[in-house]
Amino acid sequence: MPEQKKIQKIIAPREKHWVGDGFHVSTIFSMHSEDVDSISPFLLMDHAAPRYFPPTQQKLGVGEHPHRGFETVTFAIKGEVEHRDSGGGGGTITTGGIQWMTAGSGVVHDEFHSREFSEKGGDFEMIQLWVNLPSKFKMTPPRYQSFAEADFPVHGLENQESRLRSLPEVLNRSPPRSKPFLRSTFTKSMGLPNPSWNFHSRRAAIPWFFNSPGIPPSATKPLTRGTSPSSKDQVIP
Repeated sequence: MPEQKKIQKIIAPREKHWVGDGFHVSTIFSMHSEDVDSISPFLLMDHAAPRYFPPTQQKLGVGEHPHRGFETVTFAIKGEVEHRDSGGGGGTITTGGIQWMTAGSGVVHDEFHSREFSEKGGDFEMIQLWVNLPSKFKMTPPRYQSFAEADFPVHGLENQESRLRSLPEVLNRSPPRSKPFLRSTFTKSMGLPNPSWNFHSRRAAIPWFFNSPGIPPSATKPLTRGTSPSSKDQVIP
């Protein structure tokens, strides 16, 4: 049986700040605000809450900046982001997509709203997660990969109102360097997939509830069948 994890802490959004001129984010947690061991292998999570951007010819985003020794994972909840880096990687992710950049030995990259999204305008919401690399992979060559919304298996939960998007299932097919920290198992119950997330016992798990009218499960109870709030989406990186 996979080991159950109990919720140790529920974190509310913090004060927002601008990253460049295209990302109005709240840093949900970072290695500066939390005990490092409690969030390992994660280092930081920024959430750009839903915000409307009017049509513009201006290039909105953040210009060239360096990263080294970890991976950045960007979730496009709404909107589009273009990425370009010094390792030759690059591309555009659209609503529902994810880009995964391995900084490794070092990379310089920029991130902007896509030209098409900027010209049309619209609602924009993103999450960026930083994932630490094991010491043996710190100097690995930089790498970029992206996944479209259609690449992700979507599992309906028992209340028929919630959906779970399975990132680990995609990573099993095209693994980033941090894959050893992430794995999942699924069992069938009453004809519906009952998600059972099995993370390395010394690693943190982060359930993220979107548009949830309910209250997250009690911090004293494990995340098991029947304790999920009624949310429209759940992303568990």
